Amino acid sequence: MSNHQHQHQHQRNLSFTAQGVNQSMKSDKSLVSSGWITTNTSSWASTRGLSGTIGPDRPPLAWAGVRHQLREDNELVEVDDRGSGGAGHCSQAVLITCLHLSHEMGLRDVGQYAWTTPSVKDPMGSMMKIMKQYSQQIRGPSKHSTLDCRTVPDPSKLVIQHHLQRARQQAGPNNYVAVIYNGHGIQEPPTEQGELWCYDRGFDECLQNGGGPTEYIPIMLFDVLAWAGSSTCYVWDVSFSGRFIKAALTEAEEIDNQFKAAAAQTPQIAEIHPPVYSRRQIHFASCGPNQTVPRINGMPDDLFTACLTNPLRIALLYHNLQTFPLTKGDGSSSSSSYIPRNSEYMILLWENMSSNLKDRLSYELLSIIHTIAWQTLNGSDYQKLFGKSGDLVNNLSSGFILSQRVFSSYRVNPESTPTIPSSTGHTLWTTWDLILDNLFEQLPKYFDEGVIDNSWEKNLKLVSFMQDQLESISTATTLSSESSGSNGSTGSSGSGSTVTKNGIGMTPSLSRLPIICAAAMTKQFRLQACQALDSCLRILDIRGLAHAVQGGALDVAAKLLALEDPQIKNHLISIWSSLVRYDLAVLALAKEGLTSEKLTSVPSVKFFLGALEENLVKDVNVNGKGAEENMLEEDERINLIIQTAAVLSTIANFVSGRKAPRFVIKNLSMSGIMLKSDRELMKQWGALLIAEVLGSLDQPEDGQSDLGHDKGLIDGLKMNLMEMIGSNTVETRATAIYALSRWIPNSEGAIEKERLQLEMKPALEIVKVLLNHSEDEGSPLVRRELARMYIRMLEVADGFAELAIWISILQSTVEFIPHMRKEVEETIVNTGRGLGITKDQLEVMKTLQRVFQAAKRFENDPDNHVNKIVDNPLDAILNKLRKHEVEQQKHWKPISTLVLNGVRADDGMKWTEELLKIVIESKDHLITNWHKIKSDKEGKVEDHDEDKVKKGKDKRKRLDNELFERTKAVLQSYLAAGRRPDLIPDKVLTSQSGDSRERTWTLRHRVLEDSMVVAEQQVGLPWKWAMKNISAPDPWTNMTFHSFHSTVMSCNSSHDLLLWDWSTSRKTGHVHLDLPSTEAISSARFVNELHEQTVILAEITNGDIHILAGPQDPSKIKPIANFRALDLSSPKIGYDMAYQRRLITTWYRSSGLLCVGGSSDKINVWDCPAERCVRALNTESAAPITTLITEPVSGNLIFAGQADGQIKLFDLRQSRKTALISWGGDSSSDLDHGRMTREAESRKAINKIGVVLGESKNISSACANGMVNTYDLRTLSSPVESILSHPNGISYASFQAHSGLLSTISNLHPTTHGIPSADFALHRTTQGHLSPVTAETISFGNQPSETLSGYFKPYTVIHPLRPFLGIGFGHTYYLRGCGVGKGDDTDSGSFTFIKAQATNLI
Repeated sequence: MSNHQHQHQHQRNLSFTAQGVNQSMKSDKSLVSSGWITTNTSSWASTRGLSGTIGPDRPPLAWAGVRHQLREDNELVEVDDRGSGGAGHCSQAVLITCLHLSHEMGLRDVGQYAWTTPSVKDPMGSMMKIMKQYSQQIRGPSKHSTLDCRTVPDPSKLVIQHHLQRARQQAGPNNYVAVIYNGHGIQEPPTEQGELWCYDRGFDECLQNGGGPTEYIPIMLFDVLAWAGSSTCYVWDVSFSGRFIKAALTEAEEIDNQFKAAAAQTPQIAEIHPPVYSRRQIHFASCGPNQTVPRINGMPDDLFTACLTNPLRIALLYHNLQTFPLTKGDGSSSSSSYIPRNSEYMILLWENMSSNLKDRLSYELLSIIHTIAWQTLNGSDYQKLFGKSGDLVNNLSSGFILSQRVFSSYRVNPESTPTIPSSTGHTLWTTWDLILDNLFEQLPKYFDEGVIDNSWEKNLKLVSFMQDQLESISTATTLSSESSGSNGSTGSSGSGSTVTKNGIGMTPSLSRLPIICAAAMTKQFRLQACQALDSCLRILDIRGLAHAVQGGALDVAAKLLALEDPQIKNHLISIWSSLVRYDLAVLALAKEGLTSEKLTSVPSVKFFLGALEENLVKDVNVNGKGAEENMLEEDERINLIIQTAAVLSTIANFVSGRKAPRFVIKNLSMSGIMLKSDRELMKQWGALLIAEVLGSLDQPEDGQSDLGHDKGLIDGLKMNLMEMIGSNTVETRATAIYALSRWIPNSEGAIEKERLQLEMKPALEIVKVLLNHSEDEGSPLVRRELARMYIRMLEVADGFAELAIWISILQSTVEFIPHMRKEVEETIVNTGRGLGITKDQLEVMKTLQRVFQAAKRFENDPDNHVNKIVDNPLDAILNKLRKHEVEQQKHWKPISTLVLNGVRADDGMKWTEELLKIVIESKDHLITNWHKIKSDKEGKVEDHDEDKVKKGKDKRKRLDNELFERTKAVLQSYLAAGRRPDLIPDKVLTSQSGDSRERTWTLRHRVLEDSMVVAEQQVGLPWKWAMKNISAPDPWTNMTFHSFHSTVMSCNSSHDLLLWDWSTSRKTGHVHLDLPSTEAISSARFVNELHEQTVILAEITNGDIHILAGPQDPSKIKPIANFRALDLSSPKIGYDMAYQRRLITTWYRSSGLLCVGGSSDKINVWDCPAERCVRALNTESAAPITTLITEPVSGNLIFAGQADGQIKLFDLRQSRKTALISWGGDSSSDLDHGRMTREAESRKAINKIGVVLGESKNISSACANGMVNTYDLRTLSSPVESILSHPNGISYASFQAHSGLLSTISNLHPTTHGIPSADFALHRTTQGHLSPVTAETISFGNQPSETLSGYFKPYTVIHPLRPFLGIGFGHTYYLRGCGVGKGDDTDSGSFTFIKAQATNLI
């Protein structure tokens, strides 16, 4: 072992001793030292430092982090954008009005059109005035866009065609065109086929030549749609207009089908005329297909058009005519204000209302309408109607929702495409009525006609819908954030959530997003709205975020960013850190950065760079502030830094391939400060910022000193990142490796070998450090980054890697064919000399060989994602070694299999002399490639700069950024999980005056400890069959109890874990693991049993451990982690036993340490919260481990039982790797020896070791030969007491540390009549004494022959806390309890009984 490896191992042990073990060795009044063994005088001390609890001396809970609670595909959500189909804003409007006033006024009294009463004496002039008013009304809603409005009064067919085609030509193919058809002057209804009517002569023609139209001319709707184009919004204000809706759907589909058919013949047509008519069409019809437009006194005749173009005025008129006060007056004169006003009063009211009051009321009305639409429409339809299509379509859609309410009062139902469900009963309309009730109460009694006076508004006090809604949103969002943050997850549903039509969960804040967006654009409510928007977005998952973007969140965030308002700066940072998880938001934020001359001059980039710099240098320790206030402000500062880094990283990733030296230097300098923080999350985002900047943008050249470029900056960042590799936080290690991968050269195909070797030097230094940690890594997240790092290193090391791997294959193969060793060695030496390999190049290849070996190990990694990362690249690298002849290709496949799988290769496949010669012969091919690569590189030295830039871009695009995207997607979850908890844990440990202030976790600990006390008292009671029996359809090989739930978990050497409820004897479900066909689950245990989720540790026969977690519902328990816990292929283990291929584990919950032994001479100690192996103990024996336990008080002592009967004691406080004490645990007297069966005499394996809580000096053991012994650690020459429990040997044993009960069961007796049986015994081992409690022969009933002849053995397991146990074999399982009662709640082993007893003890 090299000095560096010794140093690494030494550091590993020091880190483990200081952080893992000594944590539980701090001074405590309950701990008493007895020599070198720590004992405990109170069972209460055993919960000190419990994993997952709050406090500085409690380690984090294992497998309960944010990354374990999130879906793997959380960020891989695609959102359908088919609703808008890529259409743009509305820039053209065509007003088609068929009124023919001279004819109309002759038949009936005409009211108002466009709020204008036509004159009988001058119908032509009235028509022109009406058209002018229409044009103003249409342009009014489009304040922020340029709208070209075409007025087409009383048109002919040719005039309509001309204006529609011209409007489409001006708008372009994708922008919307609004077509408003008013047919009140047409006496013929639209036909059933959707034909509309116009005149034979147009208005302009009649004006010039005199006369008027003489007949109606029909126009096919197909023609209208074709003239206007696909992106068109139609308003049909005419009776029976619902016929247009039905016909339009059919005609649009027909046009699309024709385009598709044409595109099939000529593909270019699809680009010119895409088939999108059915997706982009918008239609608003004033009534159903068999309804007429109502005429209402006090309302204009074109009521539908008025609703769509001037909704506020119609809303005031409707409220005055149709509604009644929601509150009753007190009999005073004020009640008279509820009397409806006359038409003249309402006209004067409108004229005397200031523009400010109109704007305010209009803002409230539109906010309510948008919220109603948001809650009733799916996201894509809402975005098409109220977002992407522009101001005019937005206002027409808003007016349509108002028209539904107004027209429904007259039994008329407007229709639309896309369908807008009727919202007349929505509760927000009540809010609007209250606002208008309040307004009407304060109106003056009269207005002077002809005089405009706004003075009455001075004392006006309106109800603020915005204010009330924002306050309720803030309250609801706070509750949702707490609920989401409590489990560290990010989801779109929270407390009180609703579900939209497309199945997306809507939180209270998301359901009222339009209110938040509207309020954010008003100065009065901007700060409060930004707070609400921030809280809303941070708890959404990607799908919910995409839905929020459809609701306008992105547009508002962009507008707020442009305002440069310092009051909302911090909220904007948080808002954008949530938005950048969605690609569309990234495009909106950083699009300008793709083409700008200087990236740092882009306003958005400048804003976030300044924010990061400001918060990094900010000092929150200001005098006059309390410590708690300073801590909260510091937390906010850290969060802002992290969020800003996330946005800047995203920008760098988006503008990949360009040069931005100032941007690079600034970010690298600031990220260096982040790496030195004591906050792990800040370090992680500092590393991610470095990775995205270096991986996406060109690094500044050394000569750019004017930028403040420090030549040592990059090296300093590298050293800081390498220090992070030793972190106990998984995400910190993963992000550090991810960032360090950017030190691997990008352009492996464009430089000569000498320069490549020079550029590879920093990367090789990094890889050497990583190789020392590779086998210790337990997190799939980190292993994925290691695998990518190794593969990329092999791919970049052009030529060197192939040669190094070839030599490695030859060196490993001669171990199987030793007589060819000399030939192999000569081949290697001669090849090296022939290629002119230097000493430095040889060192490079030695490192690459280690990289190859590490990558090979990942081929068999328990994580499928890691397998995929290395699988194809390794095959590709090995294929470079072979010649292309067909014969060699045939033989190279088994060579690749043997190289990559080794001992795991298929049965019968092994190295032969023929295969080795083929590898040797590939030397010529390897040398040819070496020289070819060299010549290719020399020819590429003179490449043009543009080509180099292009290649750099292409290379950067191939860099994997999965970790960045995934971490960015869950950023808000990590921030929520890292918020400072309430600082009162020590105040809740005791109850005062009977009023318990204990928190949930404290109560659970109390119940746990009290049940221990009860269990100790119950051991003296009689044991009888008083509990449930289980007959399982699947045979069990072993099982385990959950400490608190009534759950039994079993396995049967398959890929499934079986879950049962012992209180009902029913199977509740099973959990399946995707394992290799040759492997199986050998055993499993519950961990973190005080946590809300069920966490299962499944041990696999190949040495892997899989972690599964989820709620109590078995169908929701999913794999969350895995690791290779122990190498079971050690050649030193010579025992050929049934239990050889399985893991033996012991778990200490207080520190989260998992010790793993088995068919190996090693015992690996895993720090599970850190997910890494911190120590490897050496058994110095060829016998496999058969049992492991941790001393239950301090967790410092590990007892290991072996197959040769030896028991070994390891002390984790000491640096030594070998056992402190070793003794024989299979001791028996001559008398006992004579009573044993011959088969039992040959068995020496230790089946179980037990240490009673608080009695660490006394050790109990059960041996496979049938002996049960107790030992005093001070005198180990012989057992204190011994009992031959089972003369035919012990099959299985179980121990309960809290009561000292040892349960054993014998091997099966010879079957009689096909019914197997075994002897069960229970012993009490306390105070160093061993005494029998009960013994009985157990019959297991009829069992299938495969069960009797297979690997199934009798087993017994004691419940961890309660006084009952299980005994089973095959399909039969018995529960036996201590006590005198029967049934679930009366039995002394039931939870109710234990809880009652515990209450009496407190």
